[in-house]
Amino acid sequence: MDEVLKDIGPPHLELRYLLLKYFNAWRTQSTELIEQLFDQNASYKEKAFDPPIQGLEQIKQYWRDNVIPQRHLDVGVLDVVYSDNEVFAEWQANFTDKHGCLRRVSGILVLSPTSDLTRIALLREYFRTDADIK
Repeated sequence: MDEVLKDIGPPHLELRYLLLKYFNAWRTQSTELIEQLFDQNASYKEKAFDPPIQGLEQIKQYWRDNVIPQRHLDVGVLDVVYSDNEVFAEWQANFTDKHGCLRRVSGILVLSPTSDLTRIALLREYFRTDADIK
């Protein structure tokens, strides 16, 4: 699925690097990579109508609660679009959740970097989870 990342170049290679590193963190379920990726004051907007998760410590806690428990994880990027200062990525994931239910999730994320393009300042996700897959 990640062939798309090879075909479309961003205006700043740093944006591509941040996106690749984010998906690598998810695939490896690494809070260490999350610590390297997100700015200390970053925001992570996981649900459109809820307040964002604020700061690196809260983002790491979200990952410990929601990402680390995922098992049999298969996540891939379907399409990517870059602007001068943001990355838009369509993704899909399949995994077994902490309750033992197999989930299929499709979504889009918008990644906004810090001004020096070295870390994520804001990540917004919009996704849909299918019902249990049996």
